[in-house]
Order: sequence, then structure tokens, then C-alpha cells
Amino acid sequence: MRKAQSAVSSAADDEVVQLRALWRRYEHHCTQTNSCPSAVLRQDILHQIDRQEPLKKCLLLEKRGRTVYPFKLLELLDCKLTEGSLERLSKAAGISFLTTLCLDYTRVGPEGLKGLLSGGLGVSRISSLSLCYCGLGSWSGTLLASLLTNSSVRELYINGNELQCGGAIELLKPVAENSQKLAEIQNRTTSITGKKTKKKREKTKSGHGAAGGPWLEKLHMSDNSIDDSGKEGSNQLNKFLEILCIIIKFSSCLTELDLGENHIGEDGGKVFLEALRERQAAKLSAIKIQVSTRMSTETFSAILKSAKELKSGKKRRKTKGKKK
Repeated sequence: MRKAQSAVSSAADDEVVQLRALWRRYEHHCTQTNSCPSAVLRQDILHQIDRQEPLKKCLLLEKRGRTVYPFKLLELLDCKLTEGSLERLSKAAGISFLTTLCLDYTRVGPEGLKGLLSGGLGVSRISSLSLCYCGLGSWSGTLLASLLTNSSVRELYINGNELQCGGAIELLKPVAENSQKLAEIQNRTTSITGKKTKKKREKTKSGHGAAGGPWLEKLHMSDNSIDDSGKEGSNQLNKFLEILCIIIKFSSCLTELDLGENHIGEDGGKVFLEALRERQAAKLSAIKIQVSTRMSTETFSAILKSAKELKSGKKRRKTKGKKK
């Protein structure tokens, strides 16, 4: 009996510590962004601290149009979210002001990812989604492709997972098909109308977001075991590079691509380089690139000359991250 009471007391103490840490971090963030802390959130957190209970429910996300605190960014790092919690979060996102959602270091299994997609994420305003070090495997490729196809997500961060070549192929296949289709439509239009005016060019460029189908501005997928060590070896890697190169050559909206710590090798580096040169020849804007140095110095240097170097972004925590 005493052990049970001690365990309950210990759990309550942990919850109070977490709530206090949450409030300090929130106050610090408000100070940094020169914004005023939410009085409602303050009241709820401090009330639960006094009661030594966890904060079980906060509907601020869903009060779009009914609150002076329209949250646009939400970070839930290293949280134990159940499948139901992810689905509930997705539904809340669908009726919120959120544009950025970060779930880094939160384990998301197949059912959890399905829950995230089955809610309101598809009709939400979220354009930037981060699922770094979330335990995503090759199985997630098809689900993530569905997300891109049926949502407004244009920035995808999935560093530190295990998509491997198979998952990456499934993820990028619809993006590549759509990029090529849009490029062909634009080329046909150009050949019919002849030389475009500056005004029409600007209209075409700004209207890209209204185009149907999935497309990406930023894709960060470093450290995803994309190499030739899988069951199908170099065949899978070559197929991945073929699909990726279609996006590089035809996607006018792509601005960042992080492939760091994925070992595409010397031959893959040359294929990658050729795609970048074709992009230059098509006079598309240069993209920021991060690739592994496991290729010849000559090829690596040529890649950086044909693009812009992307500075390292999110890094693996010392005590977290995927298991090798």
C-alpha cells in the first residue's frame, strides 16, 4: 500500500515539474518573440500545478476566430502520443491557424501516422511538417505520399528515419510525376503563346501553388539509410535517383534538398550532378543542396558548384535518435 501511494506521489511530482518547465519555456519563448503570454493558458497551467494534476485538455488550437492568440506553430518534441492522440491532434489542426507542426523525436508507428492523416490534416493550413527521428520505416513512404497529395504541406522534414530506398521511392513518385506533368503543360503553353511578357511570367510563377497534385519546396531527408545496401542493392538506389532527378530537373518550386548521410556513391553523385546541370540549362532557380561526401572530391565539388550549399539543419540529439 505504501509503495502504491509512493508511486502516485512520485508521478504527481513529475507532472508538476513538467508543467512548471512547460510554463518557463513558454514565457521564455514569449519574451524572445516579443509577444504577450496567453492569460487563459497561464491560468490553466498554474491551476493544474496547484492541483498537482496533468494538463489534460487545452482547446486553444480549435478557437480559430474566437481567440486573440492564433497559434501558428506547434512543437511536440519527444512526446508519448498515442494513435488516438495523433488523430485528435490532426482534427484540431484542421480547424486551427497552425501552419507549422513539429513532432520530432516522437515515435510514430503505422497506425499513429494513419491517425495523423485520417484527421483534419488534409484540410488544415499546415505547410511545414517535421517528423525527424520518429521511427518511420519504409512502410511510411506510401502514407507520406498520400499526405503530400491531399494536404497543403510543402516543406517536409524527415531526417533520421529509416525510409531506405523503397520508402523514399514511394514518397517521391507522385511528386516526380506531378513535377514532370506541370513542366510539360508549361512548355506546351510557352510554345503556343510564344514569347511571354514579364507580367505573364510572374503570374505563372506565383500561380504554382494553385496547381493540382503534390509538390515540395523543401525536402530534408538526411540519414535515412538511402544507399545500395538493401535487398535489391544498386537497383533500388538507381530507381530512387531516377525519380529524384525528375524532381530536380522539372520542379521550379524546389528550393532545398538535404540528402546528407545517405550514401549514393560516386555513380549516384554523377547522376545527381547531371540532373543539376539540366536544371541549370532549363534556367530554373538554383537549389540548396546537402549530400554525403562519400564520392570523389571532383564530383562533390562539381555538385556544390551547380547548386548552393545547404547548411546543416536539425541534428540528432546525443541521447535520442534512431537505433542503428
